Amino acid sequence: MDKRSLLKTALSSFMLISLTACGSSSSSSEKPASASSPADPAETEPAETVPAEEESTVFAGKGTTEETVLVDEADIKITASELTYNEYAAMMDLTFENNTDKRLVFYGGGGLSRWDTTMTVNGWAMSEDVYEDIKPGETKTEELYIRNDDLNFFGITDIAEIGFRFIVLDREAEEIYLATDPLKITTSSASSYDLKEDTFQKAVKDGRFAQAWEAEVREFAADNFYAQDGVNITSALLVEKDGKNYVLFEVENTTDEIRNLTWRQFGVNGLILQKTWKSNLTLDPGSRAVLRADPENMIYRDGLDSLGINDITTAFFTVRLIDANEEPLSEETIVTIPLKDEILSGREGEELYSNNGIRVIRSGIEDTKSFYNILLTVFNDTPDTISVKDSGKYLLVNGLQNAQDNYNVTIAPGQAGVMKVGLRKTDSSIAMDANNITPEQIETIETSLKLFKDGDDVWLGTPFDAPEIVMHLK
Repeated sequence: MDKRSLLKTALSSFMLISLTACGSSSSSSEKPASASSPADPAETEPAETVPAEEESTVFAGKGTTEETVLVDEADIKITASELTYNEYAAMMDLTFENNTDKRLVFYGGGGLSRWDTTMTVNGWAMSEDVYEDIKPGETKTEELYIRNDDLNFFGITDIAEIGFRFIVLDREAEEIYLATDPLKITTSSASSYDLKEDTFQKAVKDGRFAQAWEAEVREFAADNFYAQDGVNITSALLVEKDGKNYVLFEVENTTDEIRNLTWRQFGVNGLILQKTWKSNLTLDPGSRAVLRADPENMIYRDGLDSLGINDITTAFFTVRLIDANEEPLSEETIVTIPLKDEILSGREGEELYSNNGIRVIRSGIEDTKSFYNILLTVFNDTPDTISVKDSGKYLLVNGLQNAQDNYNVTIAPGQAGVMKVGLRKTDSSIAMDANNITPEQIETIETSLKLFKDGDDVWLGTPFDAPEIVMHLK
């Protein structure tokens, strides 16, 4: 693995699903035929039909394993214990032996982890991970605990195989000591379990997903939304949980090689909500994952409402496929997920700038704990990708200087995106409270922007335009 992969991080706005709900499990047994007296065949009642044992629709936990040595090389050893079950989870101990003279860190699991490792059950990437910091000559054991609800979420009714991939880091040298190939443990249930079946989609359709995640599926779409070099996005869901809307995506790697998919710039209803959102998904050969985008973690509910996003109709994001050494396998592509008839949002408001195919309007407000964010919608009808940021020169609220914290946006041709102009409320000598201004008292806001072409570095590049804008809130 290329050393550059050690520098990756994943943001909470887009992540592998991790569950918190509680579920239930059940099983059915064969009912014996009723007995009748053979004394008088004419009076013998027909035997009751014996129903075949029904296939379990929830996780049952029948597959067993033996103690297995996963890794035994370079003076390290990783051993997996037998797979066991209790009422709530499947469990397996992992023992890590460090027989070197180095302090080693063993890392595995969590497909969006910093070290790009993976732990799978029946090919589905799980959020569970392991981490052990071990001194020379030491041995440590960590329990892998996979909750039944996590398994029900993916429609997994039994464990047929568990996959691992580990990174062993030399802590002192800060470099990789050993990176394993994908490893698999098969269980006694492997021969009778169909690993090719899309159990997640099945669980969505029969309600197990909604029960496991304690959520309501509002929209579900199964289609080939993205296909590049054996990596596909095959379904998407709009889900409501605890009063918040989430967009979920199902991704699969059909190749026999590790694939990485980078994601950035998530948007809904035709508006890019966050430029700085960026994430990476590592998929082992033949594995699948379900990822979650959280629009309300990008713009608060009141901000979405003010933009006219009362319902999510379309989601989109930019993806790029790279190999295990971070070499590009594809150009960046915009993936669009139509969930229902599209309703374009953020199209109305005070016009602040319009020139050469670029238009900026004040279209919404987001009220957070520390900032009162003015939401600007930027439309790009030029043939170039553009980036928009604040100039950093000044921000005046009712004519008084105010501290600011702005979120910028990069927009492809034909797209629109949301930029935030953040007015600091407190904790500054030039915050709104220091100037005795409440949000309700704001009359005018004055600032300036910088516009760049072709995705130039917005910190070092020279803008092609720097308009000064004045917003009238009253």
